[in-house]
This record gives sequence, structure tokens and C-alpha cells, in this order.
Amino acid sequence: MAIKYDYTAEEANELDHASRMRLISLCARAKQAAGCAMPQFIPQGAGSRFILEAISDGMDVSDDMDNWGSVKMADDADDYISEVADNVVPVYYDTLWHAWLALKGYEYDNNTFGDELPRGRDDLEKIPQQDLYDMAYKIISDVVDNPKEYGFITPEPSDRWAGDI
Repeated sequence: MAIKYDYTAEEANELDHASRMRLISLCARAKQAAGCAMPQFIPQGAGSRFILEAISDGMDVSDDMDNWGSVKMADDADDYISEVADNVVPVYYDTLWHAWLALKGYEYDNNTFGDELPRGRDDLEKIPQQDLYDMAYKIISDVVDNPKEYGFITPEPSDRWAGDI
């Protein structure tokens, strides 16, 4: 069961209060799991889009792992979560940096590079890539470990205001 994470401005404006609050609570839960900042502009900002996509993919992983049964080993689950987390990280330069900034990646402590900062543009991209990968991995793992905390039906835009224009 996946959730919607790519809202247009119109769709975001049409969400009812309960649906918007549910998305905010999902982002807050994922924020705690990932150790990042709470995104602004839910559900259409780059940070919230990233978090909601990680939650959505985590729900898919949780469903897949439920179907595995007890045959699969823990290593298989870890590899699967790692692969899915890697696919959540934005590939486009501007989206990557927008999501990283929205989640205050500059305050995120993953210490992958130690005291040595990468040099050059290609190396600098590794900082947000690694931070967002770590955040996505933690969110997906939390969804897999606590699926009932995240499971819900995608909120749909309300038709309540249709025709009032």
C-alpha cells in the first residue's frame, strides 16, 4: 500500500484538514526516525516529498517482506532496504540540494567523511547523497519495523469545494 508523495499545488490545496494533518504526523514520525529536521511546505516541498516517498517505498518493502515469510535471512532484508533507500535519493542536482536543505542536512551528523571534506563539485554532491541515503534508510527501516504506525489509505483531494468557483 503506497502513499501519494508527488502533490501538485492544486492537489495540496484541495486536501482536507484531516488528510493534511495525517501527512504532517507521518513526516513528524519519519523525522524522528531519520534524525533530520521537520520539512516545511507539506506535502509539496522537496523535503516532505522526499520523506513521503521514503515512507511510501517503506510500505512497499514492508508488504514485500510480509510475503517472504521466514525463509529469507536478515541480510536479504538489509540489502533490499539499502537498495530501495538508494533509489529514493534524488538524482537531479537541484532536487538533491533542495531536499537536503529542506531537511537541514547541513546539521545532520552522519560522519561519513570524517574530518576530510570532499573537494570539487562531484565530490560535494556526495555529502547530500549520503545524508539523504542515510535518512531514507532509517525511515524505510522504521516503516518496516512499525508498519501500523504508518499504514493508511492515501488521502484524496476533497470534492467538497468543487463547483464553488
